[in-house]
Amino acid sequence: MSNRLDGARPANRGPRGALTVGQLVRAAADSFQDAAAVVLGEDRLTYSELDRRSRRLARGLLARGVTKGTRIGFVYGNSPDWVVTFAAISRIGAIAVPLSTFYRGPELARVLRHGDIAGLILVRSHLGHDYLDTLADGLPGLAGAGSPELALAGAPFLRWIVSSGELPTWAHRLDWLTVAESSPFDEVLLAEVEATVSPGDLAITIWTSGSSALPKGVPHTHRALLAKATFMAERAPAAPGAEHEVMMPMFWVGGLMVSLLPTLVLGGWVRCQERTATIFALGTVPNEQERQALNAGTEARGIPHWALGMTETLGPYAWGDGGRAERYPLCPPLDHLQPGFALRLVDEDGHEVPDGMPGEIVVRGPTVTPGLHKVPREEVFDADGYYHTRDLGIRDGGRLYFVGRDSEMIKTANANVAPAEVEMEMQALPGVASAYVIDVPDARRGSVVAAAVVPADGATPDPEALIGALRGRLSSFKVPRRIVLLRREEIPMIEMSGKVHRHALRKLVASQL
Repeated sequence: MSNRLDGARPANRGPRGALTVGQLVRAAADSFQDAAAVVLGEDRLTYSELDRRSRRLARGLLARGVTKGTRIGFVYGNSPDWVVTFAAISRIGAIAVPLSTFYRGPELARVLRHGDIAGLILVRSHLGHDYLDTLADGLPGLAGAGSPELALAGAPFLRWIVSSGELPTWAHRLDWLTVAESSPFDEVLLAEVEATVSPGDLAITIWTSGSSALPKGVPHTHRALLAKATFMAERAPAAPGAEHEVMMPMFWVGGLMVSLLPTLVLGGWVRCQERTATIFALGTVPNEQERQALNAGTEARGIPHWALGMTETLGPYAWGDGGRAERYPLCPPLDHLQPGFALRLVDEDGHEVPDGMPGEIVVRGPTVTPGLHKVPREEVFDADGYYHTRDLGIRDGGRLYFVGRDSEMIKTANANVAPAEVEMEMQALPGVASAYVIDVPDARRGSVVAAAVVPADGATPDPEALIGALRGRLSSFKVPRRIVLLRREEIPMIEMSGKVHRHALRKLVASQL
């Protein structure tokens, strides 16, 4: 009896039973055949075509020396090409590295180097942006390369780049990754390659945008991708053939795990737009009318009130029984966890914090990253296997709430202040829609706490009255010494990341004091 693990075509499992990306693509093609899977304008990709086109590209990658563990980067906007490329790379055991279409040259070059990218597939242009020019501007030595066989000090593992259109000497045409039917890299070999791909193998590395540091690479396994996709599909079920519009980029966890993969598991189809956007930025609170409309629409469709998630957990891992609370408006309470997840609230020494005190949320579970790229595991996991999220939470009345991030710690007069704790108290005050706490320079203390406040609709809070109210709720060194009122649109945000641009906000507040 053969002990061969048949990863190519799982028997009688269907898409929901797939354990690898290759199994999902083949099972979905068997189940949904010529139904639409991904649509961008007039470009329509069926499930059968997704299987066929990704198999063809996968064979070409094998012929060019791509093997298990090889990191292949690609840049596409949300489109059938994005999905085909992701499927082709991961189904042969290579690691798909989708890259942001927002990257400029130096950013792209940094990820290519730090991410150990061996091959790069580039859309020629997207929304008027030429990525070959972008890369040549950012990667030293590339523009002068006289051959597409690359050996660059700035990206020492990068061996080739493919794209379309009129190409420079250092890039191959896309058909360089196409092999003839008579090639030894045929369907039989591809099936054997797929059979060696284990659910525990890495399938993808997602690069997150950094607000105060360089982006970080977050790897995930095939098993985690399929487990999260099935979980998301079961929490928000839809009938085969149902449309799901992808609002967020697929190269980030929102577009990939909230929209694309759950839809493919269910046999629906995703409608892509060339331009993508977030709904609400983290830290900005919709007004009451917007909030009621969101909650009503969510409940009517049977979709959970998703509470908290991150790239490291492959998206949402908690949801609430209701919408946002007035006292804790950043997201719904964390009433329920994805099966298999465990959560703790700890202080800086790793000890559980009592109710009513903010602590860091640490998590472990089946879709938590096995570790950040090139970061020692002990820097982000504790001895019990909990991942340190740097999210802050608080237990209040038996419920757990997210209250902010602890990555912007303020030191004033040798005391540490967590902005999230101060923001939580400020947002509980009448007339405050949202608050953003930062530090500003001070000759005597080094820095002092200051804040920007977005008033609630129709309110005009008095900054001095807010400071007075906070003196009864916080230790004196935590109370902002200066508060500036700003309109919501004046709060500087990092494009598409949904994060406050703390450095820009600090300059803005300082200029008004």
